[in-house]
Amino acid sequence: MPQSHVNIGGSGLSRIRTVMVTLTAVIVGMVVFATTATADTIVGQGTLSGDRYRGGVSSAGGINFAAGVQVNRDPAGEITHVRAAARITKLTKVTAVQVDSVALGTATSAVIANNTPKNSGTAASATSYTGWRGVTPKTCTNYRVRANYSIRWTDGAISKFSVLSPLTRVCGPTAAPAYANCDAMHKVFPHGVGRSGAVDHTSGTRVTTFYVSSWIYNANTARDADKDGIACEKA
Repeated sequence: MPQSHVNIGGSGLSRIRTVMVTLTAVIVGMVVFATTATADTIVGQGTLSGDRYRGGVSSAGGINFAAGVQVNRDPAGEITHVRAAARITKLTKVTAVQVDSVALGTATSAVIANNTPKNSGTAASATSYTGWRGVTPKTCTNYRVRANYSIRWTDGAISKFSVLSPLTRVCGPTAAPAYANCDAMHKVFPHGVGRSGAVDHTSGTRVTTFYVSSWIYNANTARDADKDGIACEKA
């Protein structure tokens, strides 16, 4: 999308419906993708979302947007990673929409950003994410998201706006889960848990589908009978 800027005035795009999403709610309307472990889940928190209309008049055209933090939870429900997400969706009288940039930050500084524009083209929406940032166990950090957007209206004019989501607290696990036996572990991690880089010691087919977490493995070394760095491996 061209980077020319059309100033539509202080009241332009001013009608905002803001929704504060609770800590465990999925970001409304955002596409989510699983990380490398298919048993992980991604949920949103601290989301700012709403509709904006050209000149504050709904009949003049409008869009819907959302920006917020997404966290990745492991099968035990603990937060392992965090990232920023931003979406913009066409409502009426819009040719294309674009997420110009999205950044995850704290109250004082940016942490990770994605400055590659994501344009909708003929699709209804454009969604952009930063990369994932690891969440250290036994720590808590307040994060928020800044997103910059562009709109091309059907008459060719370009409008831009930015949003800043509210701070939301993201905490790592306080204690790794310890399992009394492999049956108990398999209820949560069906293929076992291994440290990063571990290789199954076996004369048959190696198990490669175990969940990778040194944090959890270290709390369950007693479940690693062959000392290969994988606890309770199971195909």
